[in-house]
Amino acid sequence: MLVLVLLAIVAGAGLLTTMRLLVRAILSFGPPEIVGPVARIDALTWSALWMALFAVLLAVSYHELHAVKGGNGADRLVEVFE
Repeated sequence: MLVLVLLAIVAGAGLLTTMRLLVRAILSFGPPEIVGPVARIDALTWSALWMALFAVLLAVSYHELHAVKGGNGADRLVEVFE
């Protein structure tokens, strides 16, 4: 679990840095009236990427913890249909 949390933090920091660089590049070449819309698009994109990453993190951790606990594994599902 600690590795997953650290992975999320590192990926989040990487995404944030990338988004900031892209926004600075766009704003340095564009007219001043696009600052507001670009900032909003940046915030929405960052939120969407972070939520997708966090949702995958939650799904993977739930699946792994459920499998370790002895939940319904794929091998048990195959036994039902034999």
